[in-house]
Amino acid sequence: MELDSDTQLVDGSEVEWDEEAVVPPMMEGEEEALDSSTMEGDDESVDSSMMEGDEEPLDSSTMEGDDESADSSMMEGDDESVDSSMMESDDESMDSSAVDSIDPNELLPFDFSLATLDTTVLSPSVHEEVLAFLKFLPKEHTMIDSHLNYSYDDHRPDKFFLLYLNLCGLKYQMNEGPVRDLKGLYPAPLLMVLEEYMLFYIRKLHPYFVRLGRPVNLKDYWADDGPFDPRRFYVTSAYNFGCPLDRGSWPVPHRWRAGLMREKQIRLVTTVARNLFIELSELLEIKTDDEKTRTVEFSRVCIRAESTLSKFLANSQFRSERLENLLCKYLDEEEVNWELVRKLDLIWREDEAIKYSEYLHSGWFDD
Repeated sequence: MELDSDTQLVDGSEVEWDEEAVVPPMMEGEEEALDSSTMEGDDESVDSSMMEGDEEPLDSSTMEGDDESADSSMMEGDDESVDSSMMESDDESMDSSAVDSIDPNELLPFDFSLATLDTTVLSPSVHEEVLAFLKFLPKEHTMIDSHLNYSYDDHRPDKFFLLYLNLCGLKYQMNEGPVRDLKGLYPAPLLMVLEEYMLFYIRKLHPYFVRLGRPVNLKDYWADDGPFDPRRFYVTSAYNFGCPLDRGSWPVPHRWRAGLMREKQIRLVTTVARNLFIELSELLEIKTDDEKTRTVEFSRVCIRAESTLSKFLANSQFRSERLENLLCKYLDEEEVNWELVRKLDLIWREDEAIKYSEYLHSGWFDD
C-alpha cells in the first residue's frame, strides 16, 4: 500500500483503509519482553478506533450516567493541545539569556554517568541494550542540569534519554529521597509494556529517524516554538504506564500502589500500547518518498495513543468498571463495522487538524 498525500493529510479527506489489518488484540500474561520479530507486527491488536464502538457505538450516556466514569471533558480535551507539563519530566526551564556556554561539570548535581544507572525497573538484558543505545548518542545530548531539565542551544538532552533517567528513578529520588525498591512503585503487569516501549524505540523507530538525518530526539521549548519532533508523543505516552516522578505523579502507578487497578483496565491500557507498535510498524513499512506526510501520520498515531491514555484509560477520573467491561466486550467482537470506523476516523481527523495542527507538522520538509 502506498502512502497518498491526497488521502493522508489533515484536511479530513477520505482515507484509504486496509480492512485486513485489524485483528483481535494481543492477549495478556505474556512472560517475555517483546523481541524484534514480535515488533514487526505479526501479532496485531485491535485499532484504537475500535474501542469507540462496533455496530452499536459507545453512547455518551454510558459514560455520563455512571457516577464513577471519567469526566467527558477529560476525554474530549480542550481546544489546546495536551499540556506538556502534565506529561514530561521537567519542572523548570533554564533562562536562555543566562546560558551562553555550558560546562558539562556544572550541569551535573551528582556523580552521574550512564554506567552508574541501576537496573531497577527493566530486566538486565533490556537495561543493557538501552545503555548501549544511549552511549551512541552525542555526548552533548546526554547531559542534565540540577533538576534533570534540559538546557538551551546545542545542549538539549535527548528526550528518550530523559525518559530512561526517570525509569531509573533519578527524578523520584530527587523529589522523595532514596528508595529501596523502585520497581515496587510500578504496576507489575505493565513493566513488560515499558520494556516493549524502549525496545521498539531503539530497534524500529530510531533507525528510521537516522535515515531522515534526525538521530537525536530533542526537547521542545514551548508549544509555539516548533518545529516539533514526531517522536514527542511516543515518548510522553510511556509515562502513563508508570513513571513515578514523585508520590503523586501519574495516575497509573498511584492507583496501582493504592490497589485500585482492575484487570480489565490493565488490559485496555496494554491494548492501546501494543496497537501503537503495530500502527507505527505498518506506517514505516509503506513504500513512499513522501516523508512529510509519513511524519504527519506518525505524529497522529502517537497523539491518539497518548490522548487515549492520559485523558481516558490512564486518567485519575477513569473509575468505571461498567465502562471497562463494555470496552472489553467491543474488543472481543470479531466483526468490524468498517463504515462506522471510517466515519469516526474522518471526524477525528477534522478535530485533530484544529487541536493539534502544530504537533501534526514537523516543519522538517518545508520548502
